[in-house]
Amino acid sequence: MVVHKQVVFVTGANTGLGLETVKSLLRSTKPYTILLGSRDLQKGTAAAEEARREFAHSQSNVECVQIDVESDKSIEQAFEAISARYGKVDVLINNAGKWYIGVFKVEPTSYLGSLGSCLDGVFSDPTLGHKS
Repeated sequence: MVVHKQVVFVTGANTGLGLETVKSLLRSTKPYTILLGSRDLQKGTAAAEEARREFAHSQSNVECVQIDVESDKSIEQAFEAISARYGKVDVLINNAGKWYIGVFKVEPTSYLGSLGSCLDGVFSDPTLGHKS
């Protein structure tokens, strides 16, 4: 019997909460295909390799996908690469975001721009994850 792993895409996953989410999925007894999203391909690949080493016996696999949720071109490239290889995303964990120095002094328009960039990337293509 062939086991089809759910495809889980975690954006902003080369450090912090995103990376810990990837590691948590690797700990699971349920097998997943985990796509570790990172703006910087080199940092993302290093994080994926670190996670693979730490959880070498995991039934899941992890690979890096370069994506900058503030760049339409980057989102399109990630979408095309994922679509070509997997055909779908079963679970999207949109963890990517910005950090501002002095976050409490940020103008509301800056904050809303950052929030918008995260949400636009998720909702701009309603077919991502759609099963035909």
